[in-house]
Amino acid sequence: MSEQQDVKQKTVAAPAPPEFKYTWGQHNETMEALSLRQMARRVPAALRQTSQLALAVNRNAFHVLVAAQILGGICTAAALAAISKAMVPLLAGDGVQERISASIWPLVIAAAMTALGALSSIASGSAARRLNPGMATLADLAMVDAHMDVELEAYDAPDFTERSEAAETGSARSAMLLQDALGFTGGLIDMVAVASVLALVHPVLLPLLLLSVVPRGLGSVYAARLDYRLHNATVASRNIKHMMRWHLTTPKLSEELRGNSMRPYAHAWYAAVCERIDSRMVSSAPQYLVVYLIAAACSGVFVVATYGALAALVVGGYMAIAAAGTAIVAMRTSTAALSQLVVYGAAMFQHALYLGDYTTFVKEAAAKSGPRGPQVIEGGPEKIRLEEATYTYPGKDEPALGPVSLTLTRGEVIAVVGENGAGKSTLIRLLTSLTVPSSGTVSWDGIPTADCDQRTAWQHVGLVTSLTVTGRSPPGRTSHSVSPIPCGVRKPSGTP
Repeated sequence: MSEQQDVKQKTVAAPAPPEFKYTWGQHNETMEALSLRQMARRVPAALRQTSQLALAVNRNAFHVLVAAQILGGICTAAALAAISKAMVPLLAGDGVQERISASIWPLVIAAAMTALGALSSIASGSAARRLNPGMATLADLAMVDAHMDVELEAYDAPDFTERSEAAETGSARSAMLLQDALGFTGGLIDMVAVASVLALVHPVLLPLLLLSVVPRGLGSVYAARLDYRLHNATVASRNIKHMMRWHLTTPKLSEELRGNSMRPYAHAWYAAVCERIDSRMVSSAPQYLVVYLIAAACSGVFVVATYGALAALVVGGYMAIAAAGTAIVAMRTSTAALSQLVVYGAAMFQHALYLGDYTTFVKEAAAKSGPRGPQVIEGGPEKIRLEEATYTYPGKDEPALGPVSLTLTRGEVIAVVGENGAGKSTLIRLLTSLTVPSSGTVSWDGIPTADCDQRTAWQHVGLVTSLTVTGRSPPGRTSHSVSPIPCGVRKPSGTP
């Protein structure tokens, strides 16, 4: 076997990348334990959050949107009532002329209400378009603030990246939140308007009509649960895919990628991760098919039963033909309202799941972003003192640094030297108040960094870039390192 064939065989036989799991299992367990009633409660929460975001962006536009939607519902009810009034002379009148004369004004009112309802829908859509960009920006800024203000130790938590990814999904959903909320509330208002007319025509029609939408609603809810599980099952792999794609395509690493002959190996890993994600999504297709088939079949049974009940009432003499005509028009109208309610209700349900991730993350980040203590650092430190200071990264049993006792005085030249993983960066983070020790104390001029307002301390920290040539780098190549240092404490160039 030639040397080229041997290299090709080794490349093909490269091991597949390890599969990482979504370790923040709180939501998976919650999804398994949720009842239908609890799931339904998430939709009002999403609507409430939508209202809060919209009010924060533009109160006037939000009030116009709400008023237009209510007006649209009133117009729907008024149009159906006018049609009901017109049906009596049209179906039970004597002559054609008399029928037309008696029904003309109710039909005019129905047409006017329909036109006014269309105008109200246009007005609400216009208000939504004014609100939507600002709402997306507010959610995005909240995520940025959460990451910029949180203590550095939060980044050290093993599940921080995955929780951040889940929250980013919720933040991105805010761009679609208002439109789906608009569709859901519009369908709900129209459904209430139609239901009120049907209840007046005959009380038995309303429960039958509601039963026809229950299977479709349950099917959409279960499909949303499948979407959420699929998202959680692939979030870790998608994170790896995005990071790998940057490393494989950025110009910054193009020389290293080629110089170290990483192309076949890296491409094989990237393709394996893509295939892993695709297989998860394809394998879930039969589950969706079963859910939608069962929901459609059950819904069809109830629709047939509804029309059958209507026919039986007319044949048995329990309902006039004119009332039956009104019921048919109302049921046709309600079909669109019910479809809108189910489709957008399922979307709102999904939004509520992802927005729960977003809200939880922002709240937790805010809890880790407040001042550590009341002390304000007004000037750069003259002396930094570490007393038996240690730092243990979250999820680890052994400290990464310490215990360390050290005193630094302004004007001293200090070099921090050590192997990779020795704790150099961790020590610098403690010295500069970027984080606080797990045990022991770090103080600036006698003020413990754990008791001060860290933002005032950070104002006295500078960043000096240093250029380091390592012995293992090929000739002509250098490795760069940057370390934050407190103002007044100098770091000589060339030290790691």
